[in-house]
Amino acid sequence: YGYDAVALTADFTWFGKRERDIRNGFSVPPNYSFAQIYGAVKRPAWTWDLLCNDVYTYANIDKDVPAESMAAFINKQLCPDFNWQDAEWLANEWGGEL
Repeated sequence: YGYDAVALTADFTWFGKRERDIRNGFSVPPNYSFAQIYGAVKRPAWTWDLLCNDVYTYANIDKDVPAESMAAFINKQLCPDFNWQDAEWLANEWGGEL
């Protein structure tokens, strides 16, 4: 078991205008609207599951970063100091297929 390859991706330290999120009222932290509450009431099984189980987490996201806003959250997750020398070091440490 394990991994056969590693993929290094690059991203900008800012995020785009996510029109779907704006249209759906998505925000961090969440702003609950009447439509969202109505949707939760219409789906009691989903709502029960959400309320009775642990929150989903992701191993590569720092749980100690408060999510006051999406921009603050994303910016605190990224390391702007990463450079090509770091990428070369990572490739040498990996030693496998890139």
